[in-house]
This record gives sequence, C-alpha cells and structure tokens, in this order.
Amino acid sequence: MNRQNVEDIYRLTPIQQGILFHCLYDPEAVAYFEQFHLTMDETVSAGGIEQTWQLMVSRHPALRTSFLWEGLDEPVQVVHKAAQVPVRYYDWQDTPAEDRPRRTAEFLEADRREGFDLQQAPLLRVSVLRWTETLYTFVLSYHHLIMDGWSYGILWSEVGELDAAHRAGRPVSLPEPRPFREYIAWYRKQDPEVAAAYWRKVLADFTSPTPLGWEPVAGGRARQAADFGQFDFRLGADETTRLQAMARQSRLTLNTLFQAAWAHVLACGAGQRVVYMGSTVSGRPPALRGSQEMVGCFINTLPVRVAVPERGDIAAWLRPLQIEQVELRKYEHSALVDVRRWAGIPGDRELFDSIVVFENFDIAMMETASENSVNRFQRTNYPLTVMVEPTRELLVKLSFDR
Repeated sequence: MNRQNVEDIYRLTPIQQGILFHCLYDPEAVAYFEQFHLTMDETVSAGGIEQTWQLMVSRHPALRTSFLWEGLDEPVQVVHKAAQVPVRYYDWQDTPAEDRPRRTAEFLEADRREGFDLQQAPLLRVSVLRWTETLYTFVLSYHHLIMDGWSYGILWSEVGELDAAHRAGRPVSLPEPRPFREYIAWYRKQDPEVAAAYWRKVLADFTSPTPLGWEPVAGGRARQAADFGQFDFRLGADETTRLQAMARQSRLTLNTLFQAAWAHVLACGAGQRVVYMGSTVSGRPPALRGSQEMVGCFINTLPVRVAVPERGDIAAWLRPLQIEQVELRKYEHSALVDVRRWAGIPGDRELFDSIVVFENFDIAMMETASENSVNRFQRTNYPLTVMVEPTRELLVKLSFDR
C-alpha cells in the first residue's frame, strides 16, 4: 500500500464486517457483487462517461476505499487520496441485433466472475457496450462493501445533474458531500447496553430459525454461482396501484405489507405461528445530520419476530407490526454478532434463513430519467432472499440456494 496515497483509515461498520467475512469464507459464491446495467439510445461521449465517473470517485471517499485484514487484530478500511476508475469500452457494432441479449448476458457473467480485489481501490468499474453509433449498454459494477443501493441513487442523481449542466452549457454546482467517516464516528458513540436490552426482549423466546425445509450441502463444500437460482415476477400496474392505495389507507408502508406477506408464507410452510426472518434496514440514522446524502454502506440485516394470527382483521395485525418496525429503527445500527451475544444465542446458530429486502431508493425515478429499464444483479449469502424493487410495476425477486 502506498502510504502517501492514504487519506484516512477507520474501522468497518457491522454490515461491512459481515460482508467481508462471507466474501473471505466463500470467495467463489459471487455474494455481494453488485451490477446495474441499462441500454440507452442517445449520443454519448466516451470521454464524458470517464470524466463523470472519475468525478464521482473523487467526490465520495467511500468510492476510494479498499479493505485490509491480513496481520491485523481487526479489519480496517483505507480511504485513498486518489483512485482511477476503470472505464472499459467494447465496440460491438458488428453484433446482429438478435445476438445482443446473449452477448450481454455472457459479458455480465464474465464481469461477475472477475470480481474485485478487495485490497485495491476503487472497488468499482464502468463498462460500455456499444451496439450502434448511438445505442449502447451501460454497466456499473461495484462491491457492496463500499456502498448500498441508496448511495447508488445519490450517484445517479449527481450524474444526471452533470449531464443536464453539460447539455445546457452551464457550470456544474454540486453540494459538498459529507464523508462516510462521520457515520463511523456516530456509530462508535452509541450506548450498546440500550440496544442490548431491546434485543433481549425481541428474542426472548427464540429457539431456532424458522425452517425452510432444506438441508445444507454435506461436507461444507463452498457454494458456486451455479448453485443459486433466481425467480422474478412483477405485479401489474393496476395491482401495484391497488396495493399502494391499501397501504396509504391503512397508514402502512409497502415494506410492512411485504414483510407480513412473507411472514404468512413462512408460518404456513413451517406450521408455526411465530416466525423469524431477516429484514434489511437502511441504517441511516435520522439523528446524524446529512446521513441521507452520504455515500457508503449503511444498510444492515437484522432479525424480525412476527406473530402471525390464524384469522382476524389484517389491518389490526399489521399496524402493531409497523410500530415494531419504527421501534427497530432506533437500534438498526446493531451488529448481528452482538445481537446473538446479547440474546444468549451461540455464534454458530443462525437467527434466520430468509431475508426480505425492500429497496428504499427510487428505481422508478431512475427508469423515468433514462426512459429505460434498469436491470440489477445482487446476491446475499442467505439461502433465500426476497427482494422487492419499487418500480412502476413492483418487481419481486427470489434468489435461492438450490
């Protein structure tokens, strides 16, 4: 490591510690490799794309971060003063239109297999697949260690501002970004005993994770990318509108509705009225000024206990569930390893085998801005992940260990 290029060094957040552990434990699983891609039909400047994303990397310290762990008591993240973003161009204008989907899929798979060296910054790269003079596919690949989906929304907004300013011939004026280290400093000031009391109460009757009816592969074999399957479906526009109306009328969030739906599925499958699942939370504390504008990895995945009634009024069940979600926000910075310890649960016992991820950044806005569908690849280390993307037609993705 070039010490002259070091701007800052600090510890990892709880979710970063967990992600790093799983990446080192099972490096072939392609977990936490993130990929956004969309095809656009407009005139672009190759130099303009490179200049734009280099500015993003220069503006936000999290995008100039690498991770070190060898020979250290605990891993650290290193912010570099400068990091050159790789921008790769592929001129595929000789590809017949009918072959473009296949060639794109092959590229995306190869890009995921390439992965990242976590000890080298930046953990981000841009690829441009050009099909015609104006038609191209834009691919942004990055590691989840450096940022979450909300951060990508921030970057997309800033890129849009830069593009609009360039087209209008006016100077660019972007606010000074708040560095991720401010969150690290806030986190280290939190009283762990307050969170400990909350989690002991939530997990007081926990005995084992809610079963999914699966058995892990014998012998501890590392999972390969091919061991995971994917099943996606969309709710139609009318169904999405009705669901949103129901949520507003009941004063609920869509996240609460989907958590309840998944809890019902788990309860039916396991034959249990009380179920445990994981929920991914934003992790951006309201008490930290400017946290909504920071780029970094804030999200956390924590256990949710849901008592599913056999019958009764749905709203009467869901309103307390939402109140519990609001209460959880006060403790969503808790490290999962600490949650286990506080509740007296052995470290080798999982709290849940499935998680629900309701994306809290506006993919619909991104699609409107580009007039194209935004496609995303991501994978966790959990056996079953239910991901909901708030597009104009709600997209539900099921990623599962085969």
